[in-house]
Amino acid sequence: MKKTIILFLSIFMIISINRVNAIEVSSNNDNIDFSMTVEKKSFGWHITTTLVNNGDWIYVEKEGYGDIGCIIYNENDEAVWWTYAPEEGGSFQIGPGAQYESFTIWTGTDMDKNKVDSGYYKIVGASGYYEGNTYIPLRTDPYTIQVKSKEKMFFENPIINKILSYLQLNKIIF
Repeated sequence: MKKTIILFLSIFMIISINRVNAIEVSSNNDNIDFSMTVEKKSFGWHITTTLVNNGDWIYVEKEGYGDIGCIIYNENDEAVWWTYAPEEGGSFQIGPGAQYESFTIWTGTDMDKNKVDSGYYKIVGASGYYEGNTYIPLRTDPYTIQVKSKEKMFFENPIINKILSYLQLNKIIF
């Protein structure tokens, strides 16, 4: 029983350890607040884009335009991955005080699921809304991240290695 509890606690600690580097950038446009939050986790970047309507009713999607998400650019300003797809949508209207949000995880791949090269990448939050028939695009300031060619492997973490060594020495696992 003791071995099971220690194993469970070890696994829980391993899962709960994550690297966090968060930033939030905002772009205000009259009664529209548009922001993006980026957090680095052990299994990718968590990206949340949020549009808050503090004014009258607005369309954030209308007949396939609008949407909300992000675009990731390489060092040559070429889009390599995105969730912002204004060609996919419908009619969606939000009222005063309403929030429209998108959450995604980027794992360092392009749209074809190939690993991207190491280097610096810019993440930009993207959305838009309509004033009548005019589409008003929204973009956050870019947030730059670095993709390394060899991310630290799960078992290269010193804390995890100590836990595993302890468990091996006490013949709890292996």
